[in-house]
Amino acid sequence: MKAILTVPENSEENYGEYLLKCPFCNYESEENFQQEECSHPMLWCEECAACSVLELKKDEKLSEGEHKISLCKILKVVNHELCYFVPTQDVSQTDIRIFIENGYDGLGFKDSTKTYINNAEDVNFNIGLECGTYNVEEPKIPYPKFFSTDHDEDSFMFLECQNSKGETFKVTYWGY
Repeated sequence: MKAILTVPENSEENYGEYLLKCPFCNYESEENFQQEECSHPMLWCEECAACSVLELKKDEKLSEGEHKISLCKILKVVNHELCYFVPTQDVSQTDIRIFIENGYDGLGFKDSTKTYINNAEDVNFNIGLECGTYNVEEPKIPYPKFFSTDHDEDSFMFLECQNSKGETFKVTYWGY
């Protein structure tokens, strides 16, 4: 899946004014392209609320014109609430979903709020919910109730992603 990124003339002067066309709804806007509140360039569609990771390096300069940019597959998602829990035993996706549906309460997890987590490198993705798509907001299996993908100010989201070469990497994004 690819998004279309249009770089205007004089891109050195207009950096950040890239037009990004959402592949989910075809809405095109400068606001769709995000790299300020994230550790990796992303699509945050204003129209359909799609949230995707672009296969593009942070602050990568592109020549003027139209570019087809691949989206990265989102393997797992950990929200700002789930990231503070550590499993005390082996847990399955079902266990994690039940834990979340119970309001982040239940056996098999301990709260580890000793440190404030704001970096995906510090997150235990073993407790992440599987996404399996190119859009955080549209996982293969719907997220359980109480699992919020809101990323308002000071609410961090953490993703484990895979690029087209099969390489995995972690992404952090937050509110604005």
